[in-house]
Amino acid sequence: MTYRYRIATVFLLGFFIDCINIFMPAVALPRMAAAFQIGSAASAWVANAYILGLTLVIPLSPWLASRWGARRMLAASMLVVAGAVWACGEASSFGQMVGWRFVQGMAGGLLIPVGQAMTFNRFQGAERARISTLVMAVALLAPALSPSLGGWIVDQASWRWVFHANIPLALAAAALSWLWLREEPRPAQTRPDLLGLLLISAALASALLGMSLYGAGQAGVVALACLGAALLLARLYASHSRKVADAIVDVRLLQSPRLALSIWVYYAIPAFLPA
Repeated sequence: MTYRYRIATVFLLGFFIDCINIFMPAVALPRMAAAFQIGSAASAWVANAYILGLTLVIPLSPWLASRWGARRMLAASMLVVAGAVWACGEASSFGQMVGWRFVQGMAGGLLIPVGQAMTFNRFQGAERARISTLVMAVALLAPALSPSLGGWIVDQASWRWVFHANIPLALAAAALSWLWLREEPRPAQTRPDLLGLLLISAALASALLGMSLYGAGQAGVVALACLGAALLLARLYASHSRKVADAIVDVRLLQSPRLALSIWVYYAIPAFLPA
């Protein structure tokens, strides 16, 4: 296997791990809710904490890779994923579960932008289209397979093995990152926009909390207040991003019709997947 396909393999494996960790635990939520004696609104944070950690760390990944090196960072991130999924499976309280899911999401999010950049830099033209097809295949197959696989694991063992089952995959990704990847030149990266990251973090957390409360039919006023706070924080970030050179998220990209359409299609896909 050539070096560039080794990079692509590491990235696709890590991306697959991230995808199944978003969707597969959803099957075990009723068992977890019963074990921890929590309601449906609280159980949603098993997914929310992961998504929050994943989303918040992605903008920091290029800067961290420039300081630590991509090879070291990718291997370390998968080792942390392995440790976090083990801790999730061993959690004795719901607070521990949410905390370790957040850590798991942050560790998984370190791989996506760096691994994707390393992969796409080595594939051009028609070859890049081929790799893009593989990435989309993983993005579609992982959510489709996760419910069935997660349900089988829960039935055969327990909800804790929904997390433990990811340990071999994460360790394999860590080993391949260390053995296959080379140390590469570290391009200088400007310090990330921490104020922008703080605003986005607060907006996303408020939106997730508001939607969780509203979806559970509880605390309607509080849910609407959280959603209102999310909109206000998003507006503040949009204003802030126009004043900095290297914004965490360039909201001007949303003016592209193709990008906007692709985002809507991406978020519409889960609605057509089997529950």
